[in-house]
Amino acid sequence: MRRRLRVDRLAELELQQGAEWYDEQEAGLGTRFWCAVDDVIGRLQDEPIVASTPVPDMPQDVPARRVFVPGFPYQVVFVEHGDEIRVIAVAHFSRRPTYWLDRLPR
Repeated sequence: MRRRLRVDRLAELELQQGAEWYDEQEAGLGTRFWCAVDDVIGRLQDEPIVASTPVPDMPQDVPARRVFVPGFPYQVVFVEHGDEIRVIAVAHFSRRPTYWLDRLPR
């Protein structure tokens, strides 16, 4: 069953900033990054549990999961919220691991 998907505004901004940075490094690399993230997000709609792993060291009541972006030092962090997949971060590995916690639904 394909789930509804919502990408939070801050996650979209992280994706955009990452793509811009990669394009500055090499023409077309930002597009490859964008496509890799888009592929990850598409898989989440179909099989969020199979495609992901729990975020380590989270309290049991925090259902955050993650998927690594192939070829890039990024992970897509999401939660299942009802019948919706909510992407809350497109997080670079160098960021503080749980900087996105305040984005979780209350």
